[in-house]
Amino acid sequence: METSSHLLKKPTTKSITVSILGAPNVGKSTLLNSLLGEELAIVSPTPQTTRNKLRCITVVDNTEIILTDTPGHHRPSVELNQRLNQQAWEGLQGAELNLLLLDITKNFITQWQDFKRHLLQTPFASSRKLAPFFLVFTKVDLSPLSYEEEFKRCELFFLEQQKEQQQKQEYEGTEENALFFKKFFLISSHQDKNLDELVVSITDEAPLSRHLYPEGDLSDRSERFFVSEFIREQAFNLLKDEVPHQLAVFIESFEDLRESSSPICHIAASIVVNKQSQKPIVIGQKGQRIKEIGTLARQKIEKLLGSKVLLNLHVKVSPGWFKNNFVLEELGLPRQNYAPRAWRKKI
Repeated sequence: METSSHLLKKPTTKSITVSILGAPNVGKSTLLNSLLGEELAIVSPTPQTTRNKLRCITVVDNTEIILTDTPGHHRPSVELNQRLNQQAWEGLQGAELNLLLLDITKNFITQWQDFKRHLLQTPFASSRKLAPFFLVFTKVDLSPLSYEEEFKRCELFFLEQQKEQQQKQEYEGTEENALFFKKFFLISSHQDKNLDELVVSITDEAPLSRHLYPEGDLSDRSERFFVSEFIREQAFNLLKDEVPHQLAVFIESFEDLRESSSPICHIAASIVVNKQSQKPIVIGQKGQRIKEIGTLARQKIEKLLGSKVLLNLHVKVSPGWFKNNFVLEELGLPRQNYAPRAWRKKI
């Protein structure tokens, strides 16, 4: 039996899976979008905007970089937050490189201690060797210090943590649960500062491998997922602190007529809130707010789908939806492996 010669050849391409980790509002989604050159991950000033881990693909020269955006790690209170943490740490699984983002305008030690505390509490992270880390200090454009002063401050912190982890490994005599720091970077995603340097270092870490995704793929998520995300993004940005933490979006129907003589997509979605009193806030006076949410979301959706979109939005009240296992499963947030099952009726 003959074996095709091309199957025996060593690949000349490279591929690497990279997780993006950090606290809420540290700039993970903004960095992802900057590296992709596409606004796929939703961004808002509201903490915990990202709720699902999001895997996106970009190719630099011959290197495929698979980026996993994750929710910000935090102290969980309700079931929703526990599942967000689960999504964040699942981003570690299969990663060949981790980017730990620290906000340069906030206390490094506090951010680092929070990360370690949450990381070491997870069954996954505490039971095996983790991929190496790059420390990425974000928002350098917002620092009151000069770049040279910030660089020295970040370098000192990096070297201290690198030394601490090396001593820990020597003392414990094991690589399990060890955090290996290889490099550090000071970046500004908004100004594209030092992103080229970060990308080059990521590609240097990539092993030889055939690409895992077809050429042109930007993500492993469906169009329906991004449609719901774009609606939620505009709701968050327009509602600010009034409702967002207790708001979710569900796609009720998605009729794709892009292959017809009159290409169009008919989409119906519901914005779910926790209380009856929140419904008029989302709708706004004479329906102006929900209309604005729909208009802004539709613009992004049409760019994504490449066709005209008719978007129908309505608001639904579901008390305690963020504790409802059925609803959370439907949002793509599976229960934690060690959590008991407790189902409620569908909204």
